[in-house]
Amino acid sequence: MLKQHTSKSQNGISRNGFHANWMTRPPNHPKLVALRNLLAKIRKEKSILQKDLATALGRPQSYVSKYENGERSIDIVEFIEICNAMKYDPEEIFKKYLKAAYQTDKYS
Repeated sequence: MLKQHTSKSQNGISRNGFHANWMTRPPNHPKLVALRNLLAKIRKEKSILQKDLATALGRPQSYVSKYENGERSIDIVEFIEICNAMKYDPEEIFKKYLKAAYQTDKYS
């Protein structure tokens, strides 16, 4: 069971009054770096500017910049929205992510 926590946690994160440190990874975690590098690579390959992707997402340009440089994380819903905004199949990107992050051919 999660421990109820009324103040901010050590890293300043508090979600719905529950201590959330166990749910976070440092921004430089290799799995997170692999995901953001892949999303940025695909965006650039498709010649989509950060500001254009942000507009398609209904977000400010800083949203794209921050998840690409590790200042913020994205959840699975945001991942799917980003893929759709780039007109790229989320399943295909996820397969590429698994291959890049886990260095395996099992998912290709």
